[in-house]
Amino acid sequence: MKVSMALISICFLAGPRVYAQSPASEPAQPAAETRPGTPAPSQKPSANPPAAPSQLLPALRPLPEQADPAKDAAIRHLMEVTGTADMGEQILSSMTAQIRNTLSRSLPPDRLQKIMDAFTQNFHQRVSPQQVADSIVPIYASHFSLEDIEGITRFYESPLGRRLVRTLPQVSQESQSSASQLVRGNAIGVLQSMTDEYPELKPLLQSNNGAKPQPAPGAEQPAPRPHLSQPSQPPHQ
Repeated sequence: MKVSMALISICFLAGPRVYAQSPASEPAQPAAETRPGTPAPSQKPSANPPAAPSQLLPALRPLPEQADPAKDAAIRHLMEVTGTADMGEQILSSMTAQIRNTLSRSLPPDRLQKIMDAFTQNFHQRVSPQQVADSIVPIYASHFSLEDIEGITRFYESPLGRRLVRTLPQVSQESQSSASQLVRGNAIGVLQSMTDEYPELKPLLQSNNGAKPQPAPGAEQPAPRPHLSQPSQPPHQ
């Protein structure tokens, strides 16, 4: 079984440099002869006046804003405090795991390991976690001033900010799980209500018997149980 992998290539569109060219000059006309006592004919303005010197120069782009060393250092410190500096390693690991999962569908284990070893080595030579972090710094710089960065850092270095950094991953995971269960349960409930009109849906829903459809809005529902994350307690001896 062959697995076709879509390779996403980034196309750098580099347009040619445009130069404003002056129109071709008309061939010189011989001077008209004038008789004595006859006024010289008036010169008509040219329909295509010569281009100004500034038009003969290539279009220049504005120079990029010079990086502020103090702001750069403040952003990197904020990334360390919030854990964003580790994003590069996480993204590289996640991508490697996705590649392994895709290749494992058609390659034997010994061949898969050999290919993944070569891929991991070449992959980390091409892009590093530090490069990922370096690419994030300008994004922070474009949205926040130095004063903003310093204020945000003070919050994340406070007790509440440190608690937020510790608990936010768990809160995000639990929130995503709760939302997914709510949406999935209602989606299956809708499909189940359509089986009389569309009987071909019944075999497709047999594998989802464990999912309970959510009651319709306005129906009586039991009071929700409090959802608090409590540390695990050791069993009593």
